Amino acid sequence: MSKNKDIRAKIVPGGATGLEQQKAKRYPAPKKKEGIKKEIKESCKLQGEDLVLMQIGGYYKVIEEDAEYFHKNHKLIYTNTGEDFYVTGFPVSGIEKYKKELIENGGIDFCIVEEVFKEKGKNIIREVTFSSSNKKSLGLTFVGGVKK
Repeated sequence: MSKNKDIRAKIVPGGATGLEQQKAKRYPAPKKKEGIKKEIKESCKLQGEDLVLMQIGGYYKVIEEDAEYFHKNHKLIYTNTGEDFYVTGFPVSGIEKYKKELIENGGIDFCIVEEVFKEKGKNIIREVTFSSSNKKSLGLTFVGGVKK
């Protein structure tokens, strides 16, 4: 072998491989705050709701498995929000249509979360204003986001 192709590596007795050293590092847990959408959905599901429709600005949004339900049964297109879960929705003006369809189809307990307070520069307050089965979710409130 020529001198130019010699590999020079320093071997240290008792040292760990690079991969083992990387595994041993104790990185801090990510401090990613869960968004208001997930908080609302999970809270309502804990109260027995199967489907959660939440008002976010001028739209009603559904996420995760609820978005999959609306995509499959109502042909709503997924929205690319940059979040790591499925999102779909419809304009606020369509809530009565979907509410009626869900009630007529039966078998699905759902709730509607509306923005009940939104004043410029203050926190938005959302509340469960309808529950198809009058579950304990009725009246739950959520504070999140600031009205710009």
